Formats: sequence, C-alpha cells, structure tokens
Amino acid sequence: GKTDGSETTSNENQKLYYHRIGTSQEEDVLVAEFPDHPKWTVRSDVSDCGNYLIVCPQQDCRDNLVYFASLVEPLKEGINSKLELTPIITNFEADYDYVTNDGSVFHFRTNKNAPNYRIVSIDFNNPDINDWVTLVSEHPKDVLDWASAAAHDKLVVCYIHDVKSALSLLRLKDGSLVKNFPLEVGNVTEYSGKREHTDIFFQFTSFLSPGNIFHVDLADENMEARLFREVTLEGFDTSIFTTTQVFYPSKDGTQIPMFIVRKKDTPLNGNNLCLLGGGEYGENWHNGGRLLNKQNGFDDFHAAAEYLIDNNYTNPSKLVIQGGSNGGLLVGACVNQRPDLFGAAIAQVGVMDMLRFHKFTIGVVPLHSYKYIAEVQQKIGKLPSQTNPLMIRVDSKAGHGAGKPTTKLIDELTDVLSFVVQALDVKFHVNS
Repeated sequence: GKTDGSETTSNENQKLYYHRIGTSQEEDVLVAEFPDHPKWTVRSDVSDCGNYLIVCPQQDCRDNLVYFASLVEPLKEGINSKLELTPIITNFEADYDYVTNDGSVFHFRTNKNAPNYRIVSIDFNNPDINDWVTLVSEHPKDVLDWASAAAHDKLVVCYIHDVKSALSLLRLKDGSLVKNFPLEVGNVTEYSGKREHTDIFFQFTSFLSPGNIFHVDLADENMEARLFREVTLEGFDTSIFTTTQVFYPSKDGTQIPMFIVRKKDTPLNGNNLCLLGGGEYGENWHNGGRLLNKQNGFDDFHAAAEYLIDNNYTNPSKLVIQGGSNGGLLVGACVNQRPDLFGAAIAQVGVMDMLRFHKFTIGVVPLHSYKYIAEVQQKIGKLPSQTNPLMIRVDSKAGHGAGKPTTKLIDELTDVLSFVVQALDVKFHVNS
C-alpha cells in the first residue's frame, strides 16, 4: 500500500531492529517481532550494564508486558538474527518502566498493586511475583513520576506532589533518603544522567519561566542544584508576578488543586480577564474521572470557574477556558453544559466523538473538530443572543501539537489571543 503519509490504514505489526552505526538501513537486523499481535507497539531499553535487552510490548495507552534477551553472546558473535526473548510479565495489568539492574536483579517503576507507583526489584532468574522485593514503597499521596540511577549507587526520583514536582536522591541498596532537592513551584520537564556518572542535569519550568537547566554534582558533599543555563526574556520582569496554589471543593466535595498566576497588584474586583486550564493525582484520581466517571472531571472544571468567580478574580464574561486533545474534549463538554460560566472557549485538537473513536485510524483525526464546530454553528449560530464568533482554525500539514516549530506556535497563539480579544471585547490601557 501507500507509504507517502496519505494512507488511511492504522499502523500495525511494529518490529524491533538492530542498527549498526555507519551502515545503511537496509542492513538492519530484525531482532524482535510479535506477528500474532499486530496491534502491539514495542519499546525497548538496553540495560545499564549493557548485557540485556528489555522489550516492553504495549497494546493500549497503558499497561505493558516485559521480555528480556541476553546480549552477551549475540554481541560477541555479531547480532545477525532474532534474539531469544524470555517472558517476565505476561499479562496487561500494570505499567513497568525499567530503572536499572544489578546483574539479574532488575528494578522497575510500576503501579502493580500501587496506584501511585513504587519501585520493585525482580530477579529475572526467579521472577515469580511472590519473590518481588519492594525497593521504594508507594507514597500514600504523591505519584512517583520517574526514577533514574546515578552516581553508581544512587536513585534520582521525581514525585508529583500536589501537581508540583518534588525531586529526591535515594540510596539504591535500600531506597532510603539521601537528600531532597529544594524546588520552586513548577515541574521538572527534562532529566539527563547515567548510573556511571556523578553529574546530573535537569530542566525546571514554571508558570513564570520557560525552563532553566540545573546541574548537580553528586560527588560534591553539598550536592547543591546550581543554575547551569537560564532562559531570560527581554522586558519580562518575573518579580512583579506571583504564583499561588489554592484548593477548592468540587461537586462531590473532593478538594481540587489550582494554580493562580497574576500580577501582585492585580485588584480582586471580579473584573479581570482569566484563562483556565487542568492536572491530576495518579491512577485512582485518574480513574475517578474516566469512562463512566467522566462527568467528575467536568464538574471539577465547573467548580474551578465558580471558585474564581466567587473569590472575585473574574466574572463569567471575562473567563476563558482552553484545552487540547483530551483537554479539548473537556472544554467542549464544559461549555456545552455550563455556557453561563464562560465568556469564550478554545478547544484545540479535541477528541470530541468518543462514541465512534475506535472507528477512526491513528491519532485524532480533524473530523472531530470539524463536526463539533459544524454542530455548534448549526445549533446556535443564528440565535439573536449569539453575538460572538463561532470559528475553527485549521493548520494543514500539522500533527497533534508535539514538535511544532516556534514560528507556528507564535502564529497559533496570536490567533488564539486575537480571538479572545474579539470575543470578550477586551480593551487595553497602555501607559505612556
């Protein structure tokens, strides 16, 4: 069939190949495939010691299997055929992310019997679940986002604490705490480090910073996170802004976190333009807002709007909601259910038609957005009360958002803000 990108069939029969640097792709060697399961996708890791290949098939957006193959003999002889895979995890019932290993004992981050994730040690020579050892226990509240080995015998772990990143250093031998790295309100978005190295780097972003890179020398006694590279924006003074976190009750009484970013001198008079967006707390929290519980997520969002209005941050005519992908679905549903709460809504690349989602091909097809705006225009477009524009912005030859170049991002944001200005009749007062 066609392979020029215009094909409409789904991607199937993913395979894993071994590539030698400096050789052509035609010389790549097929090392793993699962022909009986054409819809499986495959990710893989080479162990830190270099002696094993870990292969993790996945059939949905969550849960994976675990296989491994020894690389010792194949690398001696030259990899020229499929590797012999040994199954370790054979049921799709949890996530397993390779962290590191000590010989045949492998450490995985998993949500098996731990909705907030933990780190378990599995001896591949004796992988029975009854013989697993918990290296890092599940936190009762915080979600273990990722873990990585460093400085030979340490673990760098990142937790999500009240929707903020918390970074710590643990001992690999027993999971005990070495140090907590102080962070401001924000998120660790990138990390670089290897088990054999004592230097680690991480990127930290916040509502007021596009991302600064920090360096930690784990061989240094203080192990202080030092600023390595700072991103500065000319003319932007972060000191005049403040970020606060509040908690508000949803419809069922659940306490929901929300960040509020504003100028320090913004008067709370209920007349400020406000943009509302969302996050979560792990598997139980996630399950509480999906499938038959989906309405809970919409209720949470409505309650956020009501909090901002009740506490004089804004009013419905000045409140804009925005979200993309599943957030686009959230925005579309919320503006449908509570149009009285919002002055404008921006639903980007939303998955709107969930009843037929399984019938579409790969990704979020544009039909979702086309059908939604057509229905909105048909239902309310000619009503006398509908004076604001009902529009769709189409970006051709583009994807779901990831990897979009800066020029495209600027163009899109310009159009979005222009739409907000028009829809809310925003007036600007420029100081001379």
